[in-house]
Amino acid sequence: MKKFTILIISFLFFFAHTFSAQDFKSVYKDAAISIRFYDRTMYYTENTKENPIYVHITIRNNGNETLRFKLADDRTFSADFSAFNVKNISLEQTQEVIRKRTTNQYVYFREISLETGEEYSFIENVKDYLVFAEPSIYYLELSFYPELYKSKYIELKSNRLTLEIRPSPNAASSNMIPVQSQSAEILKPQSISPDKVVEQTIVARQKSLWDQFFLYFDLESMLKKDALRKRKYQNASSQECARMVEEFKSSLMAERIDTDIVAIPEKFEIKKTTYSQTEGKVIVDGKNITDYKDKELIMYRRHDIGFVFQFYNLVQNLTALENVELAVQLCTDHLNPKTILRKVGLSNRMDNFPSRLSGGEQQRVAIARAIAKNPKLLLCDEPTGALDYKTGKQILKLLEETARKEKMTVVIITHNSAIAPMADKIIKFKNGSASDIIINKNPISIDEIEW
Repeated sequence: MKKFTILIISFLFFFAHTFSAQDFKSVYKDAAISIRFYDRTMYYTENTKENPIYVHITIRNNGNETLRFKLADDRTFSADFSAFNVKNISLEQTQEVIRKRTTNQYVYFREISLETGEEYSFIENVKDYLVFAEPSIYYLELSFYPELYKSKYIELKSNRLTLEIRPSPNAASSNMIPVQSQSAEILKPQSISPDKVVEQTIVARQKSLWDQFFLYFDLESMLKKDALRKRKYQNASSQECARMVEEFKSSLMAERIDTDIVAIPEKFEIKKTTYSQTEGKVIVDGKNITDYKDKELIMYRRHDIGFVFQFYNLVQNLTALENVELAVQLCTDHLNPKTILRKVGLSNRMDNFPSRLSGGEQQRVAIARAIAKNPKLLLCDEPTGALDYKTGKQILKLLEETARKEKMTVVIITHNSAIAPMADKIIKFKNGSASDIIINKNPISIDEIEW
């Protein structure tokens, strides 16, 4: 009798679980997941930080009802990549992903709300999820878990991308493997000082040792400094990209004067090199805030800095107006909270709690909260990431007007390079370092920018 009872309970539990999964799936039937390559380049087998495979992930609400889903701060609990080759052999997950998902730990997440037509996007490195041990053609797709990985039976599938992985550039970056002419040893970049790199490169050029000359060159980045070539390169196939790099390399070997190689010196001497990888100062408004003590930093952040976070960070038991009022209570020279909320288009939503606001509306509250402090420096982390095109433009227009009228410095961190022309200064980052700084003498109004 006990066995019979247990069997019935198990049977009922199985069906309850199945029906629950079906109910959840119907909730997300209007959610569309799409992926595309971000900053596409040539990809190699090595799982290094220097050659990530960035994929732009977009969740869109195509339905008529508000779409709500959970998004983990650690994206490995919200998303999963899978890839297989032409022989239908799937790639293994990285040890880090396996460790995270098999270890008992707290998973912090936010609930995202999207109204009809709204999108939410973020970028992930596929190499954080999968091990690319062999060069091949792979078919890549994404599984998104709106109720987190613990409920992985509720998943949304993306479109499929074709991904070509090439052999490691250390051993096969060109048609001929670079080797030492005397020892036949494969050439690899060494961890040497910058002045030593310069010295070795010039000596190699003097002696026409081309493999050694190009050893420390980032030919791909050099090629993409030309806007026309960059556009062509990003839209080309992997084979075409490789051919373009080889042609660029050949043009340098032909001794054409370029912005990166000017002339070949007969003699040279490096007299002094000054650099530091671990030290620096942060000077703001003529003040060295690096030397500030904890209390001074607290007061500096309170009065001089405004933050717009990617994940809103609103107080859930306070209304939109109360969230803004809470922030301005800490400041003396603040702006009127109601006026700012009206400017961001929330005049009719001031008395609503965050749970009753869409993702776009919550983001606007977060922006209003930061602006209302009237800070000297406003830091915005993807301020339009959860907004639709029209609302995004409205917010950028507000930030633009605030910077001009209130004499406020606004720093926008974004993956949307199309809005860069609106800025007075553009700083591009690559691998954690500033790769380019551009002074824009004629910024364009956001009204004239399309994306």
